[in-house]
Amino acid sequence: MSEQQVNNLNVLAQDVLTTPEALKNAVPLTDAAERTVIEGRQTIQNILDGNDPRLLVVVGPAQFTTWKLHLIMPAASARWLTKSATACIL
Repeated sequence: MSEQQVNNLNVLAQDVLTTPEALKNAVPLTDAAERTVIEGRQTIQNILDGNDPRLLVVVGPAQFTTWKLHLIMPAASARWLTKSATACIL
Protein backbone atom coordinates (compact mmCIF):
# COMPACT_ATOMS: atom_id res chain seq x y z
CA MET A 1 0.00 0.00 0.00
CA SER A 2 1.10 3.53 -0.75
CA GLU A 3 1.65 5.93 2.13
CA GLN A 4 0.12 8.77 0.13
CA GLN A 5 -3.12 10.17 1.53
CA VAL A 6 -6.06 9.44 -0.78
CA ASN A 7 -9.03 10.49 1.36
CA ASN A 8 -10.03 14.07 2.17
CA LEU A 9 -7.14 15.64 0.29
CA ASN A 10 -8.84 19.04 0.16
CA VAL A 11 -10.46 19.01 3.61
CA LEU A 12 -8.97 21.63 5.92
CA ALA A 13 -11.22 21.05 8.92
CA GLN A 14 -14.20 19.09 10.08
CA ASP A 15 -16.81 20.36 12.54
CA VAL A 16 -19.46 18.25 14.23
CA LEU A 17 -22.95 19.50 13.38
CA THR A 18 -25.62 20.08 15.99
CA THR A 19 -28.23 17.34 16.01
CA PRO A 20 -31.78 18.29 14.99
CA GLU A 21 -32.99 17.47 18.50
CA ALA A 22 -30.40 19.74 20.14
CA LEU A 23 -31.23 22.53 17.70
CA LYS A 24 -34.97 22.21 18.41
CA ASN A 25 -34.24 22.42 22.15
CA ALA A 26 -31.98 25.44 21.72
CA VAL A 27 -34.34 27.31 19.38
CA PRO A 28 -37.91 26.35 20.18
CA LEU A 29 -40.60 26.83 17.54
CA THR A 30 -42.81 29.83 18.29
CA ASP A 31 -46.55 29.81 17.63
CA ALA A 32 -46.06 32.43 14.90
CA ALA A 33 -43.35 30.37 13.21
CA GLU A 34 -45.52 27.26 13.36
CA ARG A 35 -48.44 29.14 11.75
CA THR A 36 -46.09 30.42 9.03
CA VAL A 37 -44.94 26.88 8.20
CA ILE A 38 -48.49 25.49 8.15
CA GLU A 39 -49.81 28.35 6.00
CA GLY A 40 -46.82 28.12 3.65
CA ARG A 41 -47.29 24.40 3.17
CA GLN A 42 -51.00 24.90 2.48
CA THR A 43 -50.25 27.64 -0.04
CA ILE A 44 -47.80 25.39 -1.87
CA GLN A 45 -50.33 22.55 -1.87
CA ASN A 46 -52.96 24.90 -3.31
CA ILE A 47 -50.58 25.97 -6.10
CA LEU A 48 -49.71 22.35 -6.93
CA ASP A 49 -53.39 21.36 -6.91
CA GLY A 50 -54.27 24.23 -9.24
CA ASN A 51 -56.40 26.00 -6.64
CA ASP A 52 -54.03 28.98 -6.56
CA PRO A 53 -53.06 30.59 -9.89
CA ARG A 54 -49.59 31.68 -8.74
CA LEU A 55 -46.38 30.20 -10.12
CA LEU A 56 -44.24 28.29 -7.63
CA VAL A 57 -40.50 28.66 -8.20
CA VAL A 58 -38.13 26.53 -6.13
CA VAL A 59 -34.56 27.76 -6.14
CA GLY A 60 -31.69 26.08 -4.40
CA PRO A 61 -29.66 24.83 -2.83
CA ALA A 62 -27.56 27.93 -2.39
CA GLN A 63 -24.45 28.71 -0.43
CA PHE A 64 -24.59 31.23 2.39
CA THR A 65 -22.30 33.56 0.46
CA THR A 66 -24.83 33.60 -2.39
CA TRP A 67 -27.63 34.65 -0.04
CA LYS A 68 -25.35 37.24 1.51
CA LEU A 69 -24.80 38.73 -1.95
CA HIS A 70 -28.56 38.80 -2.59
CA LEU A 71 -29.07 40.72 0.65
CA ILE A 72 -26.31 43.22 -0.11
CA MET A 73 -27.10 43.74 -3.80
CA PRO A 74 -30.84 43.12 -4.31
CA ALA A 75 -30.95 44.84 -7.73
CA ALA A 76 -28.15 42.67 -9.11
CA SER A 77 -29.79 39.64 -7.53
CA ALA A 78 -33.12 40.45 -9.20
CA ARG A 79 -31.42 40.80 -12.60
CA TRP A 80 -29.61 37.47 -12.12
CA LEU A 81 -32.81 35.73 -11.01
CA THR A 82 -34.75 37.15 -13.97
CA LYS A 83 -32.11 35.97 -16.43
CA SER A 84 -31.92 32.55 -14.78
CA ALA A 85 -35.68 32.10 -14.71
CA THR A 86 -35.98 33.17 -18.34
CA ALA A 87 -33.28 30.67 -19.31
CA CYS A 88 -35.14 27.90 -17.45
CA ILE A 89 -38.50 28.74 -19.00
CA LEU A 90 -37.13 28.94 -22.53
